[in-house]
Amino acid sequence: MKLRQVYRIFKMDRNVALIPIRSGSKSIKDKNINLFLGKPLVFWTIKHALESSLIDRVLVSTDSKKYAEIAVSLGAEVPFLRPAELAVDTSSTEDVMMHCDQFLQNDGYVYSRMVLLQCTSPIRRKTLIDDCVTQLIDTKGDTLLTVTEDHSFGWYDKKKPIADYDYKRRPRRQDISSCDQRLRETGSVYVTTSSALRKYKNRLGGNIQLFRSSRIESFEIDEPEDWTVLERLATQFYGI
Repeated sequence: MKLRQVYRIFKMDRNVALIPIRSGSKSIKDKNINLFLGKPLVFWTIKHALESSLIDRVLVSTDSKKYAEIAVSLGAEVPFLRPAELAVDTSSTEDVMMHCDQFLQNDGYVYSRMVLLQCTSPIRRKTLIDDCVTQLIDTKGDTLLTVTEDHSFGWYDKKKPIADYDYKRRPRRQDISSCDQRLRETGSVYVTTSSALRKYKNRLGGNIQLFRSSRIESFEIDEPEDWTVLERLATQFYGI
């Protein structure tokens, strides 16, 4: 019996994965379905979700019939098309999550956690999703996000530039204590309990847990130049 089956029988838990892919990307046209290593970009995230032992349903939220057909052909569910008002530049991901949650409630589907996966993060190790869900369960947390160590020194470009560190006493990387270590949100995986989502109407809230992922899993595709770099990294990561 698979781990997923045992988990559902004894825990009565369900976890749904939500992958938002709206059309109309401005930085890269049709970014979410452009070929990445020979497959539509969204293929990789759908694949990761389908391979998870703790994900019961893989849902794609899109405003495009074309995108929906591609997602379904890759094994995901697209039980609804996203309303136009949730597919504009000002629409938030939280709006999309709440829309999906309302659909599931109206459909009578009870779930425990929503796992938000952004397909602009195409590199994930096979156990990443399950590890994130397990950590949230074990810690009795409400929400979780993936982070990675960030050793950069940042500045705010105001009338007078301001550093986010003491540049007069620039710390060495090896001298930064673990409690002072800066962590960067990767945008790859978020896990939110259904109760927290409805209470805070946000992917994060309540007892927030951090899951440290590797640096290579933290890279995102935002601009055209990111595409080439990540394809090379992914080729090595997946051994293609």
